[in-house]
Parts: sequence; C-alpha cells; structure tokens
Amino acid sequence: MQSVNKTIALTFILSIVVCRLCIAQVVISTAAVPPVNPYINQALSTTSSGIHVAITSTETIHVFLYGSLERLLPDPFKIELDSAAQILPGVNLVTGVTKFLDVNLLEEAFANFNDGNLNFTGKINSLADLQEGPNYKLPEGYYKICFFAKSDDGRTVSNLSCAFFYICSVTAPQFTQPVNNLVANPSITIVQPTSPVIFSWLPPQSSCGLQAGMFNYNFELREILDGQTITDALNNPYVFRKTGLTSSIFSLDTNLYQHVLEFGKKYIMQVAATAIGNLQGTIENNGYSRVEAFQYGGSSNFIAGAYDIPPPDTFYIPSFEERKTDFWDDMLSAGKDTLVPIEEYIAFALMEKGVAYNLDAIELFLSMNPELANQKAVKLGYIAKFPDFPTTSAAEMEKFNIEHRRDLEPDSAQFIKFNQYLNELTGLTQQLPANAVEPINELINYLNTLKGQTNAYSGTLLGYINEVLSELLYDARNYSRTLNTAEINKLQSLVSIVKDLSVESPSDNSFLNHFPLENNLQVSNERTTHSLFHNAGYIYRDNNTIYQQVAEKENFFQGGGQLVTFGVSLWRSSKEQPYKPVTNTPDLMETYRISYILSELYNHKNPEIGSHSSSDLASTIQCLLPGNAKFKFWARNALNGKLTNPQDVDLRDVYNNFKKKGSNSNNPFIVLKVE
Repeated sequence: MQSVNKTIALTFILSIVVCRLCIAQVVISTAAVPPVNPYINQALSTTSSGIHVAITSTETIHVFLYGSLERLLPDPFKIELDSAAQILPGVNLVTGVTKFLDVNLLEEAFANFNDGNLNFTGKINSLADLQEGPNYKLPEGYYKICFFAKSDDGRTVSNLSCAFFYICSVTAPQFTQPVNNLVANPSITIVQPTSPVIFSWLPPQSSCGLQAGMFNYNFELREILDGQTITDALNNPYVFRKTGLTSSIFSLDTNLYQHVLEFGKKYIMQVAATAIGNLQGTIENNGYSRVEAFQYGGSSNFIAGAYDIPPPDTFYIPSFEERKTDFWDDMLSAGKDTLVPIEEYIAFALMEKGVAYNLDAIELFLSMNPELANQKAVKLGYIAKFPDFPTTSAAEMEKFNIEHRRDLEPDSAQFIKFNQYLNELTGLTQQLPANAVEPINELINYLNTLKGQTNAYSGTLLGYINEVLSELLYDARNYSRTLNTAEINKLQSLVSIVKDLSVESPSDNSFLNHFPLENNLQVSNERTTHSLFHNAGYIYRDNNTIYQQVAEKENFFQGGGQLVTFGVSLWRSSKEQPYKPVTNTPDLMETYRISYILSELYNHKNPEIGSHSSSDLASTIQCLLPGNAKFKFWARNALNGKLTNPQDVDLRDVYNNFKKKGSNSNNPFIVLKVE
C-alpha cells in the first residue's frame, strides 16, 4: 500500500507542475496500479491496485467528471461519456484540498454504465458486448483510461489526465510431477518411496504475452484420511508446508523429514504463487494450483474387480459428428486441457491411437482403463493405457506390399462393370415408383460427372462402389410399388455411400505429400512393428512436454484417393486378470480368419454373401479400405467354424485424423474381440 501511495503522490505532483503552465482551475491525477481488475466496477478501485484518481482545485467549485476508456491493442474500441451529459451529483471541490475519488464518483464519469449517455466506437456497440452476468468485463488487451472535469456552465476546467494498463490473466501454477490429471474420483498416482521426492510445477504464464514476472511459492501437503474425498482433505491440517520458494521445483528429502510421508497413505498437494512486485495481470484462482493427489508407496486399489464396468454400448456414439473427435483433437493441439464427456473421450482416445471406432475397441479401452468406467467426464489430457500388439514379420510385410501395389492399380474389369451398372440404372428410371425417381436420378447425374475419372480409380475403390451399385440395382429391379419408409431410408443410404466412396478423386492426395511417391503409391518404411499402442502418451505438437510423442511408424501404404491401409488385430479377455487383455498368444495369430463388408451390404442371414475374407490368418493382416465408410467386421475360428459377433467399424474418425496429420498420426488399426 505504501508503494501505491507513493505512485499516486508522484503522479499528482507532476500533474500540478504541468498544470501551472495552463489556465485550468482543477488538477486531475490518474494512476493505474497493476494488476487492474478486468471487471470495470472493480477496476475503478481505491484499494491497493486498480485505477486511482486524485483531484484538487485552486478554488472552491462544483464539477462534473468525464471519463473515457480505450482499448489500444488488439481490436481497438472506445467508451466515453457524452460531452453534453452532466451526471449528478458531481464533485464538490474545496480550495487546496485534494480529493481521492471513490468508486461511486468514478462510475459517474461513465454515466453509471448507462448506455444512453455513452458514446461507443470501434469493435463494440454497447455495454452489452462486455456483459458477463451482472458485471461488465474488459477483454484482454492494452488500455488507456482518461478523465477531465467541466464546470456547471459546461466549461472544461481541468487537464486531461490519462493512465495506461494491461488486462491480462495469468495462469495458476500447474503440477507436472508427480501428477494425476483425472478429475473425479481419480485413479491415484503411485509415488514409490525414494529420497528425495521431486515435486515440480509450471510457473504462472501471462495469457497476453507479457512477462509474468517473478514469483514466490508456498507448497503444502495434506493427508487424505479414510473415507475422505480430495475436497474433504483440503480442510485437514497440512502435514508439510514450505513457504517462500523461489524455484518451481521442490525436492522433499524424506531422510531429513522422515515422518512426513508414510508408506501406503494418500496425500493431496497444492502450491500457491505470489508475485514479487507489481504483476501485469491477475493470477487465476488467487494464485492456487489445482489440487493433485498421490499415494506414497504400495499398489493402486483400482483394479478391474473393484469396478462394476457397464457394457461397451453404454459408451457408444453411433453418429460420427456427435463423437466430435476432430474438435477435441483441435482442443488438444491448442493445449486446452478441458473436461470431456467420457463417451466422447473414449472415441477421441481411440482415434489418437489410430484405432477405428467400434464396440470391441471400446471394451478393450475399458478393460485397460477400468477407473474411467463410472466417470461422467475426464480431462482431455488424461493419459490412458493401451496394450501392445504383435509384430508383423518382414516376409508378411513384403507380401502385403505386393498385394497393395496390385490393389491400387486401375482395373479395367471394374471400370467396365461400373459403366454397365450406370447404364442399367439409367434404363430403370422409367419403371421406378414415383418416390424413388428423384434420389436415383440425382445419383445417375452424379455418376455421369465421374465417368471421365473412374478409369483412373484404383480397382479396389471402384470395386467397393460397384458393390453398392449392384445392391442398389437389385433393389431397384424389385420395386413394384411406392417405397415404404424403410425402403426409402435404405435407398438414400446406398446413394450416400456411393457419394462418400467417390468423394475424393485418386489424385487428391495433397495431405500425403510428406510420403515419397513411387508409381502413385505413398510409402513409409520406418519400421515393421504394430506398436501404435506402445505406451500411453499423446502426439502433441509445438514441443509441449506434457504430452509425449510416441508414434512409431510401420511399413505403411496409402493411395487411390481415400484408400487407407488398416491393420487388424484380435484380443480376448484374460481369465486370470480381466483388466489386462491378451493380444499376442499364438492362437490369436493362427486360428482366425477375418471377413468384412460395407455395413449396408451385410446379409444377416448369410454373412458370407458378398463379403471379403483375408487370405491370411489374424492377427497381423492388413486391409486396404476406403476411410470414409463404415464396415462390418467379424472373425471365423478356422478350427470349429464359429463366427464372432459382427462389429460395425467406423473408419471416419481415424481417416480424418490421418488426413489432417499424415505421418504425425498413428497407423490406422482395427481391433476385434474373440472368446
């Protein structure tokens, strides 16, 4: 407070000296003492920080105060009291007596925040643009605030006094070690007994690019007693406290402090930052970090047996758009560690690992992360666990390479079939029911625009298109009456699939330019192991050390527009440890044959009709699939002929992520469960 008074006094003296050279009767002194509160009514403060205004006069006089507030950077705007307004009651000044204006008088200078007496220029049109609840909040930026006074007869009787300030938020410190970033009822971090135990945190950072300044830190540990939540433990007395730390790393010497941490007990930790000197901005949460929890020694109590895990369809989101995986990926890229609904988090985590979305994949995720099963929301940066999958031999990879080169080449037979189907479909238009004519004519017009390109489509992609056209023709030949709702829905679905399959031309591989090109095939030969589940880190750009890049690229092919190579691996539950699925036993790699078909073409009575089957046994096969589609996948036991339940496998999340990131994404994978 003493330094604040010195600042105000110095500003006031300078104003008097300057004003003696003018004819003004009133001298105004304005000072901005950081941090200035972003809420306007709290910024006009007479406490230790904020906007301070002192006013004196050479004679006794009644004046009205006029204020202006201007954001200089970025996106300038200005709010000022209309010069013709006189906001009562005004200010009574006595000769030679300095008056420090309180909040009420300062608010008068802005018409008590009444739009009718204020002028607005720039990016805002009214105070409503700044409203947050009952208050008005200034956005981050660099500001100038000015005041002057007028007499009752409208004469300007003072100097124009201005002050400059920043509105910035400063992040609270955030623990990086040890850390547990699950929000509700967390699976607690285990800190194995050692000396010293290292605690570290990220220092406060200014949101508008200013130097945040120097900080002191107060570090505290509290025990979590039996039956308590983390919030309950905040009311416990601390078992250890260290104040005045100048570093964001603290080493707790457990040999020196032998009874602070006891084996098997749980603790919470929190650190509070205080600025040294004036800080341009306000530290979030009054400087306090988020509370984090850990257990000192022992093993986690969170095993699968402790959870009543709901079935995977509880978490299933059928709609690609509603899963919002691309949105959450953008949030992660921007470094925003926010809460995510558990269903959306699972879809996002699978996508980040390159795993195509399906119920078996969700069940695998839950079996590895049972502590999440009963959570409503999870932090986006939560580090999930995944298993390792078996490797692919060099001989198998070479075989796949040869097959995929062939599959990516145009196929004249498929081109001839495409034109045949298109001609047949065109010939049927005259005999179609009325409500089938429009969607089929629309499709015919669309396909006619593709005719000149389809001879360059890969045989594989054009083959999938032809499969859908064949089904559509079969249905169209049997239309004998007005289509019912189910028939119309199926027709529209088949039309949409054809469009989705052909939406990207074979030459549209701009997102793959990072791959070397060879005979229209994109190849990356970094390694030959199925390691996309190698550990729990995330790919995170801009060298953010919180997230660890762990993608280890396989021998991978991509070409023919939207065709993507998906590996397929099998897993099953472990009888001994149901929370640790089995992925690499010999029977999983030598017993099962994989079959698949576009979901809309699946025959429930006879699944083998029209389906594709792998020439090799799982679990190291690869399939060349159009990424913008949904397939049915199942496995057949070659020993007893039993089929697994068919799974709807949606490839679009992984496909879109691959388009966006290319080689920075994990290789696409499909996981299926067998018994």
